[in-house]
Amino acid sequence: MMRFKFTFVFLLISFIGTAQDTLSIDTVLAWVNDHHPVVRSLAYRMNRAEANEMAARGAFDPSVMFDFAEKQFDEQNYYSYGEAGVKLPTWLGIDVYAARAFADGVYLNPRQNLPAEGLWRMGVDVPIGGDLIWDERRAMLRDAQLVIQRTEAEQRLAYSDVIYETKLRYLEWAQKEAELSIYREVAQLAEERFLLVRRAFQSGERRAMDTVESRIQWYNRLLLVQEAKTAANQSRAKLSAMLWVDDNVPLEIPDSFHPDLNELDFIIPPDSTEIFNQLATQPTVASLTVEVDRALNQRRYSRMQLWPDVSVQYNILRGVGEGEQWNIPSQYQWGVELNIPLFLRNARGKAEVADMYYREAEMKRIDAVQKAEAEMRSLQTATYNLAQQWAQSEEVYVMSESLLQAERRRFILGESSVFLVNSRENAMVQAAQKWIKIRTEYLLTIERQRRLVADYWPD
Repeated sequence: MMRFKFTFVFLLISFIGTAQDTLSIDTVLAWVNDHHPVVRSLAYRMNRAEANEMAARGAFDPSVMFDFAEKQFDEQNYYSYGEAGVKLPTWLGIDVYAARAFADGVYLNPRQNLPAEGLWRMGVDVPIGGDLIWDERRAMLRDAQLVIQRTEAEQRLAYSDVIYETKLRYLEWAQKEAELSIYREVAQLAEERFLLVRRAFQSGERRAMDTVESRIQWYNRLLLVQEAKTAANQSRAKLSAMLWVDDNVPLEIPDSFHPDLNELDFIIPPDSTEIFNQLATQPTVASLTVEVDRALNQRRYSRMQLWPDVSVQYNILRGVGEGEQWNIPSQYQWGVELNIPLFLRNARGKAEVADMYYREAEMKRIDAVQKAEAEMRSLQTATYNLAQQWAQSEEVYVMSESLLQAERRRFILGESSVFLVNSRENAMVQAAQKWIKIRTEYLLTIERQRRLVADYWPD
């Protein structure tokens, strides 16, 4: 698939308020939030979980019952039997129903003998065993509800990964562009120094070898500029991979655009206590906590299946004809259904599996909590150390720049050599690179803290 460059309309709409050739990180994040395929797919993930919950709730939907059977043979009506009604499942595991039945025929089953007009019945089906406490319908609905909670945690984690990756690539691009600006500066100074030495040589004030040495330094600086430009282009291309349009068409950042180098400025790290407390809702921990709850739900249901399977049905009856009334004390039908497996191997095996699943999930949750806390402590320590290194490396850079400026003034006055100026420049470039690298790493360490607690997820 071809990559399409940002159109003029997109630039006009998206970059209002920024420099013409500057691509701000806020613009990039807004575009990723609206168009990145992974971010857009998160809604589908939640829709799927909600659809599963709706399917589980379907077990509690009222239903219409209809049953009819008839047999005609040798011009005789052996039997005709029918029943129609409604059934209402309840959260307590009790089914409530009402139905009207009719029956006729020469060879009708005696249990189905009814008044000529038919019979009304209203009743309940009550499980007396474990299903009264926790049955399959409630267990499935609870599991579906927990899956929604897990999906929310997975959404936060996936979204945070995308935003963190975008910020990582943007800061790396800014780092490479900052290094490129340093190399361009020293390359320009090397060129000016070469021209100065050449004029001095032409006037007899400098030796020929000084012109050769200064020219070599200039060309070496140009090579470094080309290398830095390649690295910056590669970083820009990596960031472009995070930019899409709604039709899943990737975009490419034009060569004329550059990052906002102000994003490499120092920022205050998040409050250590506050962000550490957010680990309780950290997505990985939250997801594993949900898995523990799912395991407890499954274990509860499995243990209920160890109880005897006992069901009691009770119906109150009434005729269909005129004048018929409900006579609860005297017109009824009831029955008991009992099913007890002798060895309970199926129920005991499932209960054991559910118990082991719970223990495993709990161990994973505890391990995830400890790892998250250890990682947060490590990141906070690294942030503190990098903040100290930031100040020190900045001071080294400032001092190296001062020494370089002094050496250049001495060189102009004829009191220094090309070699010494080059040495001072190399030291300044190394100090600048070190400072830029530490600045980037400091900022990324803060972003890793935010990623760990999924702080990017919008409220």
